[in-house]
Order: sequence, then structure tokens, then C-alpha cells
Amino acid sequence: MENNDGIKVSKYYAKELFNRAKLGVAESIIEMPKYDPNYSFLIKAEGKKYFLRVFSLSERKMAYEKFLYNNEVDIYKLLSETEGIRTPKVLFSEKDPEGNYTHYISEGYDIPYQKAAIPTIKDRRKLMFQAGADLAKSHLISGSGFGYEKMGLESKWGTAFKKIVDKIIADALLKNIEVDSVRIYKIIERAMPILNKVESHLVHLSLNKMKIFVSKNFVNFQGLAGWESSIWGDIAGDFVSFGGPFPLQSSKYFLRGYRTINPVEMDEEFRIRVNIMKMYKSLLMLVEPVYGIQDSSPKYNAFRSKARKILTKSLDDLEDPFPSKD
Repeated sequence: MENNDGIKVSKYYAKELFNRAKLGVAESIIEMPKYDPNYSFLIKAEGKKYFLRVFSLSERKMAYEKFLYNNEVDIYKLLSETEGIRTPKVLFSEKDPEGNYTHYISEGYDIPYQKAAIPTIKDRRKLMFQAGADLAKSHLISGSGFGYEKMGLESKWGTAFKKIVDKIIADALLKNIEVDSVRIYKIIERAMPILNKVESHLVHLSLNKMKIFVSKNFVNFQGLAGWESSIWGDIAGDFVSFGGPFPLQSSKYFLRGYRTINPVEMDEEFRIRVNIMKMYKSLLMLVEPVYGIQDSSPKYNAFRSKARKILTKSLDDLEDPFPSKD
């Protein structure tokens, strides 16, 4: 089919796409909050839930974003074909004449862990253990190179990482966002020996408790979702969030589940890699909103202010010599 650029992606258009897949008769269509350049819908049909994702290349304004829209569908297909990993199965997808995905429909999950009224502490521990184990299984999937396939894979993680940072800093400069690129590049240069020892594995890169899904009875783990930002790179990227190192993994049961599958040694060098990924993610957090909806609201300003503080702290932590953590 043709791409979606210039098309109003409404619930009516979503229904048209769903009907084309012949998965049933749509009974309800809910447009989900828009957190990236694409459009997402939760659809109920004949007692089942479906997730529809519609890509819009014209709304991808940052340079690196243009490399993600083909990435998402292929990653979900890879995960669903990998034994032992629970993730939404892609049921239908279409491409435009250039071979780019225009949309896909997958199985719909019930409730994110963050919003679930999980009845007991025992159930919470079990769900965290299962989520950690599934993340570890995905980390065992090896890549043929580093970075985003659409961008072109590199043979070393340091090279791929610098290329991605280059594009984000270029985006920042176009919007006159102040970024201490000299400090950032000095840290990357100094860290190259560490970065280039990294092996290529599948990294979720945006993992949080909203992307861990549980059943409607709140006790069964369904799987990990939200793989739209995933990359072939350093698994340390999944041990940092905007709250700092190891916030999700503050659950010892998550970490215990992870280590039953992938007993990675989280030593000083691993912590340096975590902080390097924190630098990257906070830089992204600082720049992305400027290319999205700018409303100058207190929430918007607070988000970017937080990003600035995290980026500054990560740069301080990575100054030479690398810090020693107790």
C-alpha cells in the first residue's frame, strides 16, 4: 500500500486498516496516547484484543528517528520466533512500494505492571522474576553488527554509538539546544576501549514498568512490549532509566530472574557502561521534546529540566578518571 504521509490517522482510518487484515469485526477502537511520531490504537474484536501501530515517516523530525520505523516490526517478528520469549506476536503487516512498513497489527496485552492492582507481594515478586528472565533471554540474541540496520550496522559498538550521538547532537544544534559536545566526545573517546569490547546483542533500550504486561487477573506475566527503540548494542542500556542506574532492577527479584538466564557480572566496568548509556538517554530526553509537541507547559519544562540535570550528572560521573562506586 502507499505510505501514510499526509493521511489523517483517525479511528476511522484505523478501522479500515484493521478490516483489511480480516482478523474479525472491530467492536471498539481506542486511540492511545501519542508518545512518538507514530499512531497506536487498542482494538477489541470478537473477544480478543489487538494492537495497531501506524507509522508516519513525515512526522519523524529527528535524524535518528528515520531509522526506527522499519526496525520495530522486524524485532517483534524475531522475538516471537525465539523460543521462550513472551512478546506480542505480529499478526498482520503491510509495506509501501519502497519496502517500508506502513503499519502492523499484533496481539494485544492486558495491563502494564505499573497500573496493575497486583494482589500480593508474592505475585509481584514472581512477575518481576519472570520479566527479568525474559529480558535476559532477549539479551542472549546476538546481532551481526552494532546500531540500527536501516542506518547500516558497524563492526564495533564504539563506532555505532558515536554515529548515533553525532545525529542527536546535530539535531540539538539545529534547534539551538545548548549541549556540551566537547565533554561528550572526550568521554566517548576515552571510553572507546571499553565500548569496543562490547558484544552485539538485542537491547530494548526503553524498558520500564509500563512495558511489562500482566494478565487481567493481575497474576500472570504476559511479556515485554515497547520494543520500538531497540538496537543492536550494549545490554547495559537496559540497566538505566531516567531515574538513574538500576531503578527497575531495584527489585532484587527482577535481577535474580535475569541472572538465572544471563549471569552477567555487574562490576565497575559494567557500571561505567551504564553511565555512558545514561548520558546517551538523557541527551535524547533533552532533545526529543523540542521536535515534538512544544507547549511550554510546566510539565514540558520540568521534563527538559530533569533531562538537563541527568545529563550534567552523567557527564560529571564520567569525567576522567572514571569514578569508583561503593
